[in-house]
Amino acid sequence: MLSIYLWEIFVNIIENTIVAYLLFHRLTLRNSKYYIALFTSFVLFSSILVSYCNFYQINTTATLLALFLFRMIFIFLCFRNTFSEKTFTCCLPSFMSIFADQITYTIALIVSASNLSSFDFLGDNRVVSTLLFLLFIFLFMIAFLHILNDISSLPKKFDVFVVITTVIALFVSTFFLNIIVELDTDKLPMKYRIQLNSISIFILFVFLAMLFLIQIISKSYQENIKLAEQIHMYEKNRERSKTILQSAKSL
Repeated sequence: MLSIYLWEIFVNIIENTIVAYLLFHRLTLRNSKYYIALFTSFVLFSSILVSYCNFYQINTTATLLALFLFRMIFIFLCFRNTFSEKTFTCCLPSFMSIFADQITYTIALIVSASNLSSFDFLGDNRVVSTLLFLLFIFLFMIAFLHILNDISSLPKKFDVFVVITTVIALFVSTFFLNIIVELDTDKLPMKYRIQLNSISIFILFVFLAMLFLIQIISKSYQENIKLAEQIHMYEKNRERSKTILQSAKSL
């Protein structure tokens, strides 16, 4: 029994180390000399919070909400980015956790639909499910690390749209994950379980597609700004050259 609890704690530490890496590489610390202390503190307190929720089998929504609030407070205290950047980045770890859970659940549904409880806490296949979970957390971290690194470069209205859409998508995803996790899987027919999970996976792809589309728009917007600046400088230099030539002719 002790080894099971130690394994859960180990998994939580790895997960929160990955989350911390994402946050600390997307955002800018107020004081970089405290990087190691803040990084370690974040991993430690996040792991304690997740472990507590897991061991006492607290509701999925309540766990995700508690983690989200902790990250928000930590981010707003320790980083100096804009409000939009902080809020957007704070949502990403929650998406990582939700979607990693959903994909792991999908695999479990395909492999062992009749024995899904074995992948839960204290189940026989818990080690396999947690390893899969960590793998997907890592993959999402790599993806999110390079998506919209700086949304402050977006137009203000578009910036607000990104944050609001992200928060709404997070709430919807949490809602569906909670339904899937809390279901009485013995009574619900396989057809409906698959349909619910398909909706969750669809939300994942829509959200990722939205982020990639915004990434493309952001790059185009930045390129247009640079081009406009170059044209402005060209016009300015041309006017200056014309003035110099006119002054030389008058001499």
